Amino acid sequence: MCYSMTAIMPTLYLVMLIVWGAIFLLSLIVEISTDGLASIWFTVGAFVALILALFPQIPFWVPIIAFAVTSLIVFLLFFFFWRDKIRGVKKARLNANAAVGKTFVLLEAIDENHPGLLRNHGVTWECVSENDKPIAKGTKVEIVNLVGNRYVVKIHS
Repeated sequence: MCYSMTAIMPTLYLVMLIVWGAIFLLSLIVEISTDGLASIWFTVGAFVALILALFPQIPFWVPIIAFAVTSLIVFLLFFFFWRDKIRGVKKARLNANAAVGKTFVLLEAIDENHPGLLRNHGVTWECVSENDKPIAKGTKVEIVNLVGNRYVVKIHS
């Protein structure tokens, strides 16, 4: 049996449409089902390739190149332009670091040989003076930093 190119072309045309349609749908489903941006660049690239594959006069390799180039361009656009917006979002300060900058009352005095104590959300924390000077019990202090498992505090002004 001998196949002519005119007999193979419609088959290749249909296969390319099915392949690009499947890639588009699969990447779209993955993108919709995930929280982050997982495959949006492949979805856009597959859509461009699918549009190009609709034209039978375009060689089969053109949609492949268009898919790769479009996916790369969309990925780079997201990376460079959205990266700053994503990073610029204020992240919630959690746990012990959230207390930095807040004011508390000392439960025990701070002296040279003994760290003081303060209570943050029901948890008692040791604290030391920022400038290694003693601070009396009952003084309002501001947390400056967290070093290890101790707060560094200064007298609140």
